[in-house]
Amino acid sequence: NVVTQMAEENLDQVETIICNTDVKALKRNKSHKKIELGKKLTRGMGAGARPEVGEGAAEESLAELSEAVEGANMVFIAAGMGGGTGTGAAPTIARLARDKQILTVGIVTIPFSFEGTKRLDSGLAGVERLREYTDTLLVIPNDKLLDASTQSTSFLEAFHMVDMVLINAIRGITLLLSGVGDINVDFADVETIMKGMGKAVIGRGVAKGKDRALNAVEDALHGSLMEDTDIRGAKGILVHVSGPKDTSAYEIQEAMSLIEDMADEDVELIWGASFSDEAGDEVAMTVIATGLS
Repeated sequence: NVVTQMAEENLDQVETIICNTDVKALKRNKSHKKIELGKKLTRGMGAGARPEVGEGAAEESLAELSEAVEGANMVFIAAGMGGGTGTGAAPTIARLARDKQILTVGIVTIPFSFEGTKRLDSGLAGVERLREYTDTLLVIPNDKLLDASTQSTSFLEAFHMVDMVLINAIRGITLLLSGVGDINVDFADVETIMKGMGKAVIGRGVAKGKDRALNAVEDALHGSLMEDTDIRGAKGILVHVSGPKDTSAYEIQEAMSLIEDMADEDVELIWGASFSDEAGDEVAMTVIATGLS
């Protein structure tokens, strides 16, 4: 779902690639490129919740994966950890990208607690393996998203919330780099924030009306995904602002000042913005803090 939606946005200089052992899932996807992992090993079936099968499938398809990422400046690896393909294949793909000196960012989820201890433990083990091969790794516990939901939130809505967190993280960074925004940044700036930074967290807030930018950034910094994190220890902070064309410089200054007040004095902070009347009255702030201990 995440990769399909990114493909539909058709961002300049962004190519989406879906990797799966499951042929049926690949056929349903609308990515620019599709790679069937482990044709011989899994014969078009899933990995059966076995990470060793997912890893073996990725190793079998290493040549095709290598060709797919050749020439890229940056690779995002979005995966759900805990199953077979994501848990097993994601670290292998990250290792491949790292060996090619490509800036490699992992954005992954770990299972809901109701999915069982075995799946959760498998997901956490996969995260630790992935951490070895990524420059920056965002880990999103699905349970934290439930904290922001209500008892009436449907199962499908809960998973959509998960998808949107991943999508907004990737969108925020790619919009900064793609040149389609109103305020963009250079790749070298993003590399400074993300190269070799390790643990990262993301927060996103949306608000409208009076003090909308300030309220949005407060939601981003104090929402369910950020509640246990003090960004004062971050080495780098990346901020993406989106809103209507009448968003004022004062609004942005007020929001960015709050981030600066909460961060270390020597933090590397970069930001960009995209303004459109399609935003209505809403301002959205995406904050990614990197280099956390």
